[in-house]
Amino acid sequence: MLVLFLPEPRLATPLLATDEPLCETGKLACGNGDCIEKELFCNGLPDCSDGSDENACTVDRDPNRAPPCDQTQCVLPDCFCSPDGTQIPGRLEPSSVPQMITITFDDAVNNNNIIVYERIFKEGRNNPNGCSAKGTFFVSHKYTNYSAVQELHRKGHEIAAHSITHRNLEKYWTDASLDTWAKEMAGVRLILERFANITDNSIVAALESRRQRSIFHDGRTSFCTILPSTSLSNPPLAIHPCTSECP
Repeated sequence: MLVLFLPEPRLATPLLATDEPLCETGKLACGNGDCIEKELFCNGLPDCSDGSDENACTVDRDPNRAPPCDQTQCVLPDCFCSPDGTQIPGRLEPSSVPQMITITFDDAVNNNNIIVYERIFKEGRNNPNGCSAKGTFFVSHKYTNYSAVQELHRKGHEIAAHSITHRNLEKYWTDASLDTWAKEMAGVRLILERFANITDNSIVAALESRRQRSIFHDGRTSFCTILPSTSLSNPPLAIHPCTSECP
């Protein structure tokens, strides 16, 4: 039997490096020669008709990447940068600076992964202050074993809401109404409280905007700040760092 392996179709790439400019100032060329605004490249949406504006978005090729660190221009107290990412303000030695590590997991908790979690947080794995290591689990409803979630909570791990359906389509969440968000996030919290028997109002929610947070004006939900677009200005509810404190 003859088996043929066909090569994957080659993705179109933009024309970023040419001998002569192809577009007016402020615009760059798509793979087919069309010119679009530079800001539209690597924004997560295909704006070129051939989709090439999203096919050259590595750290070294993204036309909208941050400029190289210039330590002569970026100076404290207003700015600090490290060319190799290892320098600490004040020339402190990394070995003498506390390293803060947040351990989080998302999606279902069940027999496929609970053993892994037990190994990660095995007895004797402590912080320098003697507190045992803890994690935050963003739990979605589908495939979850709630007795395992209850056990994680009993051991002091933080449990967070991560939707009921766990839809993978970004557009679903971007366009979702407040009612949809309420059903997805408040709904999974209620499921967690009931089936994992979490009755101490400790379940947190990580939401992206104040519009989404407004569905939880119930005095029972804290919000963690792991999402970069979360506004910290005058938050209407308590802000929580998404990491359980040591007693």
